Amino acid sequence: MERVFEASWDARARTGTAIVLVVLTGAAAFLASAAQRLPEEARPLALAVALAPILLTGLGSWAWAPRAFAVTREAVRVDRRLARPLLFPLAAIRSARRLEPGALRGSIRLFGVGGFFGYYGTFRNRALGNYRIYATRTDAQVLLATDRGPLVLTPERPDAFLQAIEEARAARG
Repeated sequence: MERVFEASWDARARTGTAIVLVVLTGAAAFLASAAQRLPEEARPLALAVALAPILLTGLGSWAWAPRAFAVTREAVRVDRRLARPLLFPLAAIRSARRLEPGALRGSIRLFGVGGFFGYYGTFRNRALGNYRIYATRTDAQVLLATDRGPLVLTPERPDAFLQAIEEARAARG
């Protein structure tokens, strides 16, 4: 038994991603233009050093972004674009519920991404304390209380996702 739930982007994630891509493209164009003023023999190294962080930021953010969520017989899985999937064993999930709108308001990012190809990493707010999030939306949020702390996910059909977790837990006995 495996049920997969897409991680569709909302308008905010699409807009944030577009803005960051424009800024990164602008920075790359500026650096490429500036490199043209260097001596010919220095240009390739200068371009590589200048553009590598921009390319790595873009590729890394895309690679680790959530693309789908799955409920299996053993775990909740976060599928990412290139990085390995993340597994959260059903046995480690104490409870699962929808988050009320605005529950993550006032959150600060401790380590992660806040809008570029989604929202993921470790964040903090007063209500949840430190929590991990793998999201592509700012609505339809699901909170899993796990042995390792709160986990926020945004499956496309949150109520069906919660039902799948309950069914998988019941099937385990």
